[in-house]
Amino acid sequence: MLTARHGRIAVLAVSAALVAIAFVPTFAHAADAKYPSNWSEFLRMQAMPAMHMMDADKKGYVTKEEFMKFQEEFFSRMDKDHDGKVTGEEWVGHKPAKKGAAKAQQGEKMDGDKAEGGGEKEK
Repeated sequence: MLTARHGRIAVLAVSAALVAIAFVPTFAHAADAKYPSNWSEFLRMQAMPAMHMMDADKKGYVTKEEFMKFQEEFFSRMDKDHDGKVTGEEWVGHKPAKKGAAKAQQGEKMDGDKAEGGGEKEK
């Protein structure tokens, strides 16, 4: 014979099963999320998706512990050779341009503007 106690246990068991089923897609989505592998990718992310990526328990806010864990995991993803250091290449995801090359390219662009009539006006 079923008692009230058995009824409460059955209701609790069904409730627990429904809660578990409801959270399976959330955890699967978090595991499939595209985590940035370098700083450039992280900067291209929109603010809220980045926050949700850090919000491990999906409560709508990021704790210091969640933030620090994300940063540590992010560092590990950027440190491709796992030497405990992130080089410029690892930081941006490709070999960074040399300073001289960037200045020369910028100078060529400015010279090109002057040649096309975009430079200073003659007095």
